[in-house]
Amino acid sequence: MHTSPVPIDGRLNPAKRRCGTWPLCPPPRRDAFTLLELVIVLLILGIMAAMAVPTFFDSLLYHRVESAALRVKADVEQLRTTAQRTSKTQTMTLGESSYTLPPEVVGLEHVNDSYTVDLLKAPYQLESVSIEFDDSPTLSFDGYGMPTLGGSFVLQAGDYFRTVTLDKNTGETTISNAGGP
Repeated sequence: MHTSPVPIDGRLNPAKRRCGTWPLCPPPRRDAFTLLELVIVLLILGIMAAMAVPTFFDSLLYHRVESAALRVKADVEQLRTTAQRTSKTQTMTLGESSYTLPPEVVGLEHVNDSYTVDLLKAPYQLESVSIEFDDSPTLSFDGYGMPTLGGSFVLQAGDYFRTVTLDKNTGETTISNAGGP
């Protein structure tokens, strides 16, 4: 007589399973993860995030200083180019942590309007800015593109420093890592 694993009263007769015993038949398939497995995965992800967050914030400080230095250099060079193009003196007004370019300097942000860049505010949010141009409140280029004086911008965020230097003799602007403690 052949017996079939047909349910009796809604249940499958365990003695009549088609696979036989466990070694011959795989265990029943699970459709979900256990709570322990989920906790272990979340713990591993938490440890990885704890290791990555300090590196992320350190990278953020580095890029703030780097982008601020590039911005200062580009604005000084744009002021020089405008002086050469118009063949007349162009002047940048210097503040404690900011500078203002005149309306003649054509920028992408403010066409035909003077604009101020504050390096302590967003998007740069530097911790320290030192502008040193012989205690002068202005930086000027003559019509030939030569500066009236030389000096530097020292920028800091965290442990990162950048110095943007204007050479009085050549009018060239450079960025260096010097300026830290």
